[in-house]
Amino acid sequence: MFNKNNIIIKYCISIILLLFLLRLTIPQYLKFLLFPSVFFFFIFSLFMLYHSYKFMSFKFSNFSIFSPFFLTSFFYIISVITSFNFEIGLFKDFINNVLVITFIFSLLLLHVNCKILFYDSLKKLQIFALIFISFIAFLGICKLLFLFNGIKFQFLEVTGLGYPQGTSLSIDHNFFSLACIIAIVFSIPNLFKKLKIAYRILLQFAIFCLSISVFLSTSRRGIIIASSLELIFFLFWFFSFLFKKLHFKYFRQNTIGLVIVNILSVFILIFIFIIHNSFERKRWLANSSFNKNEVSLFLNNLIEAGGTILKGNTDVSKVDSLIWESNFDSRYPYSGWAKGNYSLINKIEGENFTIVPDSAVSMKIDSSSFLKSDSTLYFVSQFSHFYPIKDKRNIVSVYIYVSDDFNGDEVYLNSGDNSFGFTKSDYNLSAKGEWQKQYISFSVFNNKSWVEFGVLKKLKNIKDKLQGYVLFAYPEIKLIDYSSDIPISWAGTNCTDTCIVFGDGSKKNHLTSIGCKIDKESQFRLWGSLVYSPMVLRKFRTEIDKPYKSSILVFVSKDFNGKNVKLEIKGNVNGERESSYDLNNKGTWQELVINNFCEKNEECYVMTYFDLPDYKNLSKLIGYVIFAQPKFEAPIFDPKVPKTYVSIKFKEDFPVVGYNSVIVPEGTIGCRFDKNAEGKIWSNFFYLINEFNYVRVESGDSVLSSINCYVSENFNGNTVSLELKGIDNSNLINHYNLKNKGKWVKLSLKGLVKSDGIVSGLFFVSQNGVKDFSNLKGYVTFAYPELKVIKPKNKIIGYNKVNKSSIPKIDKVTLFNKNIFNKYLYFYPDSSNKSSVQSAPVFEREVIDDHFAGPRLEYWRYAIYLYNYEYSWWKRIFGGGTEYTRKFAEKFRNSWEKTEFDYPHNPFLSVLLYSGILGLLTYIWFLYKAIYYYWLYRKEYCSLGVSFSIAFIYAFFSANSPFDPAILGVLTIIPYFIHFFHLSTYND
Repeated sequence: MFNKNNIIIKYCISIILLLFLLRLTIPQYLKFLLFPSVFFFFIFSLFMLYHSYKFMSFKFSNFSIFSPFFLTSFFYIISVITSFNFEIGLFKDFINNVLVITFIFSLLLLHVNCKILFYDSLKKLQIFALIFISFIAFLGICKLLFLFNGIKFQFLEVTGLGYPQGTSLSIDHNFFSLACIIAIVFSIPNLFKKLKIAYRILLQFAIFCLSISVFLSTSRRGIIIASSLELIFFLFWFFSFLFKKLHFKYFRQNTIGLVIVNILSVFILIFIFIIHNSFERKRWLANSSFNKNEVSLFLNNLIEAGGTILKGNTDVSKVDSLIWESNFDSRYPYSGWAKGNYSLINKIEGENFTIVPDSAVSMKIDSSSFLKSDSTLYFVSQFSHFYPIKDKRNIVSVYIYVSDDFNGDEVYLNSGDNSFGFTKSDYNLSAKGEWQKQYISFSVFNNKSWVEFGVLKKLKNIKDKLQGYVLFAYPEIKLIDYSSDIPISWAGTNCTDTCIVFGDGSKKNHLTSIGCKIDKESQFRLWGSLVYSPMVLRKFRTEIDKPYKSSILVFVSKDFNGKNVKLEIKGNVNGERESSYDLNNKGTWQELVINNFCEKNEECYVMTYFDLPDYKNLSKLIGYVIFAQPKFEAPIFDPKVPKTYVSIKFKEDFPVVGYNSVIVPEGTIGCRFDKNAEGKIWSNFFYLINEFNYVRVESGDSVLSSINCYVSENFNGNTVSLELKGIDNSNLINHYNLKNKGKWVKLSLKGLVKSDGIVSGLFFVSQNGVKDFSNLKGYVTFAYPELKVIKPKNKIIGYNKVNKSSIPKIDKVTLFNKNIFNKYLYFYPDSSNKSSVQSAPVFEREVIDDHFAGPRLEYWRYAIYLYNYEYSWWKRIFGGGTEYTRKFAEKFRNSWEKTEFDYPHNPFLSVLLYSGILGLLTYIWFLYKAIYYYWLYRKEYCSLGVSFSIAFIYAFFSANSPFDPAILGVLTIIPYFIHFFHLSTYND
C-alpha cells in the first residue's frame, strides 16, 4: 500500500466516479471535463505502479476475477477497430466507451489492495453525488422557471438538438433523471440516522429538488421509477409507525417535511387539473406573466410523457386538446383562439376603436412574443379546424391594431392548406395606428384546414429588432350558403359588393344580381415585375369521362389599364382552358365560358385573373373589374341545346331558318356567331374554335362526326369547317363549301382510331388578314352536332379478355405466411423473385401509434431480422462488427438527418450483432457476476446495487454497448473491485 498517497488516491477515485455521474446532468461542453481527468488518472496510475516497483511482480493471473470484463472489452474494441464503418457517431461512441475501459484499467494498474480505502472512495462518492447533483437539480428547477418567463440560456442550446427539456441541464433528459434518481438512492441511508434539524431540512430540500427534477424532466423512465420509489417511500413511512426501532423513528423525523410537501403537491395538481376546467386554467395563464408558449409546450410534453405510460397512443395533440381546449368565445383570447406568448389588454383604445365590440379583450403581440427562423421573426396563432362542407363558405374575421412605431413587414389573417377562395387578408400597414377589420372567405377542399393570424418581420442585419406591437381582438366565424348572387360566398379576394345596374348588357344579364368589384384597394400578388389578381372560385375533383362547364359575367370599366382579364381552369383537363374578356369592348358585360372534359380523376380549380405589368402593387391600377354570377355545371350533352356543348359567346337561333333548314332536327337551337364572337389571332388570321362531345375510344373503333351548318349570303369570312380530333396525328377536316352560302349543309367526317384515347369534334370559323371579327359581315350558325363510336363486330363493349397466365399464383404457404404468421413476426416476403421468398423475407417498418414503446420495438425487430436473415453462420457466432450501425441509420433515418450511425437501443442486441452469440454469452456472464457480487455484499453496498439496477433499466432501452452510459459501465465493475479487495484483504 502507498499510505502517504492514500488520501490522494481516495479523492481521485471519488472525484472521477462523481464526474461519470455528473456527466449525465451537466451541459454539453462541460461533459468533456471527464476526458482529461481520466487521462491524468491513467498517467498517475502508471507512475504509481512504476514508483512502487510493483510492476516487476505484476501478473494478470492475479486479476482472473476480472475475466468477464476483459473479454467483454476485447470483443467490443476488436469489433469497432476491424469494422470499415467508422462514422463520426460511431467514433464518439467508441471514445466514450474507451473512456470507461481506460478508467477501469487505471484502477487495475493502481493495484490498490486496501478494502477500506476503496470503501471510503465509494462513501465519498455517495456524499459528493448527493451534494452536487442536488445543487444541479436546483439549478434545473431555476432554469425551468426562467424558461416559463421566456428566458433561454444560450450556453444550454445544442446545435442540431435544440434546448434541454424540462428541468434537465443536459440535452438527454432521460439520463439527467437517472443521475437524480441515483442521488436519491444515495440519500436514503442518511434518512435512518439521527440528524440535526439543519441537516434534516437540507437533506429533505435536496431530495425534494431531486424528485421534482425527475418528474419535471419529462422522462418516461424517470417518472416510472420515481413514482415507484415514491410509492415505496410512502408505504414505508406509514408502516414505520408499527415498528418501535429507533432508526424508524429517525426516518419519520427526517422525512416529515417531504411527506407534507408531497401531499400538498398532490392537492395542487388536483386543484389545477381536476377541480378547475381548461378555460379557468387558460385564463390564469393568460393573466400571468409567464411565457404562454413555453408553459403550454412544457405541460403538454410532460403530461404526454406520463400519459403514454398508461395509454400508449397518447400524443401531444390529444394532451393539448385535453388540458387547454375550451369553448370558443370571441371576447376572450384565452378561450382558444390565442396561442403563443401574449399579454392581455382589457381596454380597447386607438383610432377607429369603436368598430371593435365593447366586450372584447385584445391580445398584445410584441418583441417577447416572436420566434426566430433563420433571418425571420414570426408569430403565429392558429385556431379552429374547418372541414369540407358542400356548398358552404367559411367567413372568418378579426380586428387588428398596429402601433405607429411597428417596423414589421406583414400582419395577416389566413386559412391553411386545403382551402381556396379569399384565403389571406393583410393589414394595411400604410394606415398604422388604427383598428382595421380583416376577413377571409374560403371553402375547404379535401381534408381539414385551419385559420391563423400572424405577424412577420424579416431581419435586415444582426442588430435589427422588432419595434412596436400588434393587437388582435374579437375573431368571428360564420358559415354561409354558396350563392352566385352573394360575392362573399365565392369571391377570392377582398372586393366591394356592387349592384349590376349599369353597362351594356346589364339589363339582360341579371339586373338584380350583386357583383364583386375589384379595384386598386383589392389585395394582389406579385411575381417578378408583374402584379396580378387571381381569384379561385371553385376547387373540385373531376370524375372520369365527365364534362364540366364554368362561366362568369364580367364587366371592365372603360378606363381600366390592366391586361388579360379571363376565366381559366387549372388541372389535367381537355377542352378550352381559358376564356378571355374582349378588352376592345370595355364598358360592356361579357360572359366568359369554358367547357372541359376529364379523362382522369384529377384535382382542378377554376379562377378569374387579370394583371398589371411593370408595377409593384395595384396602386397604379385605373378603373375596375366586376365579376358576377359564377356558375359551375356538369351538363349532359344535348345536341339540341348549345349551352351543353358551346364554350364561347354565341347567339341563339330558334327556330332555325334558311334554305334546307329541314335537315336540322325539330326543336334544335342553333348557335350563331357574328362579328361580336370572341376568338383568337394566329399568324395572319383571326378564328373561333369550339370543341364538343369528348368520347373515349379504343384502337380499331370507327368514329362518325357531323354538324349542320348555315352560312349567311353576305358572310365575308374565309373558312367554316368541322374537324375530328384524336383519330391520328393530324385532325380530319371537312370544310363548308362557301359557294353554298345561304344554305343549310350537313358536314360529316369518318375516321378509324389507331390507338386508345379520346376523340372529340370541333367547329371552326376564321377570317384572313384581320385581328378581330369587327369587320366580319354576316354570320354562321351551327346546329345539332353528333359524335358516334362504332365498335368492331368481334369486340364486345365493356369486356376485356383476361390472360389467365398473367395472374400470379398464390400458394397456401405464402398466403399463410403473409396473412397469419407474419402478422406477429412482421417480416413480409419479397415477391419480386422466388429465391428471395424462400431465403430472406423483406423487413417492413410498421406504423406504430404506441408512443410509450415508440420505435424501440421496431429497432429490436430489425436487429433480430439482421441476425436471422443477413448474418452468415460464422457472423452469428463471432459477430458482424459495427456495420449494423450504418444499416440502422439507413432504415430509421429521418428525411432531415444526415447521420450514418444508429443502433438497436438495447445492449443485448447490439452485443449480439457486433460480437455474435459468443460475445453475448460473455456479456451475460459479465452482468451475472456483477449482480452476484452486489447480492453478496448487499448489506454494505445496497445503495450502489440499487443504483446499478436502475441504471441498467435505463440502458436496456437506450444503450449500444455494455459501457453505455458510462456510469453503468462503472457501476457494473464496482462489485468486481469490491470482491477483489475483499479477497485480497482476506488473503492478507
